[in-house]
Amino acid sequence: MTSIGDVEVRAIIKFCVGIEKTPTETYKMIQASRTTKKCCRSLVFRWHDMFRNGRESREDDKRCGRPSVVKTGVKDKEIKAQLRGRRFDSGWELQIETKRIVSSFDNIWYVDTYDNGSRGIDNVSL
Repeated sequence: MTSIGDVEVRAIIKFCVGIEKTPTETYKMIQASRTTKKCCRSLVFRWHDMFRNGRESREDDKRCGRPSVVKTGVKDKEIKAQLRGRRFDSGWELQIETKRIVSSFDNIWYVDTYDNGSRGIDNVSL
């Protein structure tokens, strides 16, 4: 989802493309402004190029595939309620018990963080 600040910056970039400002001039103008959200130089150049090549929308493109963030809302509260007051000898036991609780829900995407820091997503549908 695109934030309002991002859309405002992109509107400024689109305006600058319309009045034939260079990407460098556009970037300097955004950085000098006190009211707009700051953004990095590479993003200004990328959006400037997209608008110059005919893009009209200031919104992010839709992405395909799985969501990067899994929000379960009520499910989080249920998991915490079931784990509350229990003690585990290791993080591994906690992880196994959490998976057991999550697997009792219908068709949940479970985000798993591995020992090496990478993340995997398992479909827990039972």
